[in-house]
Parts: sequence; structure tokens; C-alpha cells
Amino acid sequence: MTPNDGKRRGIALIIVLLVVALLSVIVLEFAGQVQLQRMLASNLADSVRAFYLAKSGIYIAARSLIDDLNSSREDHLGEMWAFPLPPIPLEGGVIKVTISDETAKINLNRLVLGSNRVNTRIQGATTQLFTLLNLDPALVDAIIDWIDEDTSQLTSGADENAAYGYGYGAADYLSKNARLDTLEELRLIAGFNNEVFNKVKPFVSIYGTNRININTADPVVIQAIINSIHPNPDQTLGEQMAEYRLTQPFSGARWRRQLINDLGMDKPLASRLASSCTTRSRYFRIRVEAKTENSVVYAEAVIRRSKKGARFLWWKIR
Repeated sequence: MTPNDGKRRGIALIIVLLVVALLSVIVLEFAGQVQLQRMLASNLADSVRAFYLAKSGIYIAARSLIDDLNSSREDHLGEMWAFPLPPIPLEGGVIKVTISDETAKINLNRLVLGSNRVNTRIQGATTQLFTLLNLDPALVDAIIDWIDEDTSQLTSGADENAAYGYGYGAADYLSKNARLDTLEELRLIAGFNNEVFNKVKPFVSIYGTNRININTADPVVIQAIINSIHPNPDQTLGEQMAEYRLTQPFSGARWRRQLINDLGMDKPLASRLASSCTTRSRYFRIRVEAKTENSVVYAEAVIRRSKKGARFLWWKIR
């Protein structure tokens, strides 16, 4: 064997070793990719499962609200729907469901009626709500100008886009002149910074009718309504009514008498309050958290219930 033969064999051995090493890397990389694909496929299946669990939670809650409508005459905070449900185990995961009453809040879209008329009843209650929250009552007029169909400012008659500063600078959009599609839209209205929005958010809605459910409304909402219909009301009535209903919910057939006989309210105020409120609810917000082994999905929906079923007005899954 010549020296050159030895060199060639050495080179061949090195090449073989390099090929083996390269193949080892490729095999390891392939195995890693297979494991990654398996993990991604498992996570995808997990997230899909969580998605459908969340949807199931929405439908379960809607069904329970329809059953409640068929079995009770009043809606109040002592009913089962008003309490957060314990975690519900379903196939492959767990869901948590909470339900809240949108009829307990002031519907801002009702500030303007047909034919572009201001709803003075809702305007008065909303103005008093802002006052109780230490917010500028003029913000209520700004909401009305955002919703109503004309382009004139409610108070001055001037062009509302110029008056509120819409159309230039940070507010590079014009007044909507249509109903609110989401509550978050308030942030676009002049004067509604994050602080103002977060203060008012728990007490207002874009769903519902003119009448607030007296059994589920926050005491500050009740007080705002009272303040809007009485020139010099007792500022503790909202709290008194909220405390009273804990043990004795207001009944649709006799709740005016309850106000007069049990709470000592004068008859004119009781009558006006009865015309502004109700003891039944039709609009609800459902929130669901669905958890599987590796995924969490949140679902939220607003429904209008009736004895015929539930109509979904809005919903979101994330």
C-alpha cells in the first residue's frame, strides 16, 4: 500500500464520519419537527375543544334564562342565574359561567327616540347618574349629539363637529349621528377619556328598553332615576330599596304598594318610579371561560330572551 492509498482511505473515513454526523443531525431535526408537529396538532385540537366548550357554555346559560322566564314572574338577584355558577366539567375541559342583567342599566341608545326626539326621561336619569358619579352632566348632551341624526349641537345649535372638535387632530372622524353599536364607542365621544368611561361603564348599556329592573339595578342607578323625577328626594332611597329587596324582592303586581307601605314613599313618587321601572328583564350578558389542558377561551354574548327562545344580539369569542 502506497502512502497515497493511506491518505485516500483517511479522507474517505473522514467523509463517512461527516456524512454520519450530518445524517444524525438530520434525524434529530426530523424527530424534533415530528414532536413539534404533534405538539402543535395537540394544542390545535385543545384550542378547538375549548372554543366549542365556550360556545356550549353560552347556549347552556341562554337555555337556563329561558327556563327561568317560564318559571318565575320576577327577576331579582336572589335567583340562580344571578350567582356565578360553580365550574362545570364537560368532556375534555371545564367551563365557568356568569350572567348579568343588562336591564339593570340605563340604555344610552334610548336617549334619542324616533323622529330625532330627545327622550327626556332617559336624559334626566342619565344626567343625574353622571352627577352622582361626579362627572360633567354636559357629557350626556355630547352622547345625544353623537346619536341623533342632525349635525347641530343640542345646546347651542352650532355645527356639532366644530363644537366638539371632530374631524381634525386626534379626533380625525365626524360625529356618528347614529346609535351606539358598542359601549366602547363612548371613547370616541368628546370628553370621554378612560377615567370617565371606566366610571360610567358599570351603570350603562346599549341594550334594553326605557324601563330599568328595580330588583337588579345598582343603588346608584335607582337613586339617579329617583333624582330625575323628584325635586328634592331623600338621597338614601336607592340604598334603602337595594337593602329591602335582599329579603323581599319587588313584585310586579304589588311593588308600588311595597314602596308606599314598607318604605314610606309618597304616592306621587311611587307612581312615577313605577312607570320608569319594571321587575322583569329581557336582556342579559353571558360570560364564559372555557379551560382545557393547554387552552383557555373566553366567550361573551348579549341575548334578548323570550318564551320562544333567545335572540343573540352580539357575541365575541377570543
